[in-house]
Parts: sequence; C-alpha cells; structure tokens
Amino acid sequence: MFSVLKKYCLAPVFSLTLLLMGCTNAPLEETKSFFEATVAVNSAASTLWNELSVAEKRAGQSRAQRGAGKYNFKVTDAYVFSTISDGPSAVVFRNALSLIQVYAEIQLALVDGSATQNRRGSIIKISADLAEIVGSTVPTAATTALSNIINRAIEASNVNEARRLILKGGPHLKSVINELRYATPSIFRILILEIRATPGNSTAEAKKLIQYKETVSNFIVLLDRLEMIFVRLEQAYQHPSSPISLSALAEATGALKAEVTVFKRAFAAIR
Repeated sequence: MFSVLKKYCLAPVFSLTLLLMGCTNAPLEETKSFFEATVAVNSAASTLWNELSVAEKRAGQSRAQRGAGKYNFKVTDAYVFSTISDGPSAVVFRNALSLIQVYAEIQLALVDGSATQNRRGSIIKISADLAEIVGSTVPTAATTALSNIINRAIEASNVNEARRLILKGGPHLKSVINELRYATPSIFRILILEIRATPGNSTAEAKKLIQYKETVSNFIVLLDRLEMIFVRLEQAYQHPSSPISLSALAEATGALKAEVTVFKRAFAAIR
C-alpha cells in the first residue's frame, strides 16, 4: 500500500569487531545507557505510531467505503478496519524501531555476566519478541540482517562469541535508523491525509501542518541522538572502563530522555 522504507546498501562490518574478538571485558554501564536510550526513543515514537495508525485507518476506510466498495470487503483491507492492530505502515515502523530495542536488550543481557544463567529466561523472551516483530514486518535488507545477527547471538553458547556477533550488527542497526529517518516524508504524508482530503486555508489547518512537520523533524533529531549514543557505545568498547566515555554517554542519554519528554508534550498539543 505504501512504500515506507527506503533501501540502502549495507556498510561493511567495522574493524571494531576484530578488536573485540578476544575481549573478555565489556562496558556494562555504557551498554545499559544505550538500552535506556532505545527505550526512551521507542516511548516517544509510540505516540507517533498511534497517531499514524489512526490517520492511515481513517484514510483507508474512507477509500474502501466509496461507491459499491461499502458493500464489499477485501482481505487486503483487514489492517485498515481492524480494531486490534495498527495500520499497515504503522506496523512496519513500530516494529523496525522495536528491533533496535531488542538488539540493545540482548546486547545488555550478553555483557552483564549472567547471560547464560540468570538471564536465560529473559533471552528466551527476547527471542520470542524478535520472532513476533520479524514475522509481522515487511523486511528490508537491514532489518533482516540485524534480526539474523541477534538470533545468532542468542544461540551462541560462548558469551565472547555472542558479543562478537552482536557487535557485527552495528552497521545494520545504523541502516535501520537511516531507513526510519528517510521514511519521515512518507510518515508526514500519511499524517496529513485527512487535512488534504478537506483542504482549506484556515489558520488552524496551517498551524497543524506546521506542528506535524515539527513532530517528524523532532523524530529525526531523536534518531540522530540515538545513533550518536550508539557510536559512543562503540567507542566505549574500544576503550573499556574509560571514565570519559562513560560520562559522555551517560550525559547524552540523560539529554535524550529530556528531549523525549519535550517531544511527548509537543505532540500532545497537536492531539
């Protein structure tokens, strides 16, 4: 229905992977900070996906109910009329961002020193969540590659091997972020479908259009911040136990959480 995710060539695996193959120590606190950052961005994006789903469903239902269409039903319209699921595009976007959080969660489980013991149940749950996400998402090269790497890390019996595998997902994680970033024009177009269906020149309409542009712009900024935090995490793996990297990453994560609060407040004003 919608072409929502732009395909990109995948970047080569960073040399960082090679540096870590024999590494036994991992920056736990920095990994926790990255996981918290993914949770924060997902929390902010959830409100955007909810609004996107409503807009998509309204437009789809209006189209399907035109003329003789109101007396028919197409299987392809199921996610447009369903009251228990997001709209088609919202499903794709929500799951793509959730995949990044799954990546961060399994990474944390693998470096906290108890991944194969106390957190085994947690890892099994993460694996189930991953299967659900991938199963209900139209895959791109990046999401497929990232999910495969996560699965390999989950299955690894050696923690160091699992760490090496999870770090190989870095370039693919950045590709998923990039896909979401460049999908924002499509997100914006869906959000304003109802406004375009009833065009006018009112001040209220003009204000809402600006507010939606602000919303998708803020979402891009949050994605940029998340990617920056991940880059700092990679640097922390290169220089374990560095107080400078830990301080910088913790500060960046704290700032991101504050920006998420602002995002939610601004978006609430639109609704």
